[in-house]
Amino acid sequence: MSATANATAAAPLSAAEQDEILKARLATDEKYLRRIAKRVTALIQTDNEDQHEIQEYHAEAQRLHGMRNEQLETIARLKQDLEHAQKTRRERLEYDEIARKIIVYPRREEMQASLALVQNQVDALQNDNEAYARVSNDTRQALKSVVEQLHTLTHTIQATTGNSEETAEPAEVAEKSTWNPQAASFQPTKRAASHQLEATEAPKEGKPDLKRHRPTT
Repeated sequence: MSATANATAAAPLSAAEQDEILKARLATDEKYLRRIAKRVTALIQTDNEDQHEIQEYHAEAQRLHGMRNEQLETIARLKQDLEHAQKTRRERLEYDEIARKIIVYPRREEMQASLALVQNQVDALQNDNEAYARVSNDTRQALKSVVEQLHTLTHTIQATTGNSEETAEPAEVAEKSTWNPQAASFQPTKRAASHQLEATEAPKEGKPDLKRHRPTT
């Protein structure tokens, strides 16, 4: 509406319109006319000021909107930077922890030497275990062989003893014996005693002991 009034005020007036205005001014009191002109001018100026202020508000709003978008982009970028910094800090802490552990551990050469020593000990233990197993197996086989030989020897002795021992019956011994229970007791004479002495001394001179080797009846 104010734009229409401004356009109307800015448009040139025709001669008839100017005459009518002059006639109206002449017919109207100049005082009231000035008041009306001032009010119209003030209204026009106020309307122009309002439009200018509205335009300024729109420009400020657009500027703030642009700043808001820029700040949002800045915040997003700062969030990414913060996440990257936090990740870098975590990795650095993990690296420091690993570095502390590595410093505590021995060097690679020492570790390899220790591993080689342990491997040699393991190999030696395996060799000892295998040797012990072989010795144990050989001992077991030898003990088994000895036990078998003892059993065989025992059976052989038992078989030999059973075949060689022959017990005679009392009746057969009584029939073959020449001993007389009613005979007088033997009294040795001097001659018999001398013969007995010679018989006992004969082995000393190298002669066979006939008494010892006399067959029994």
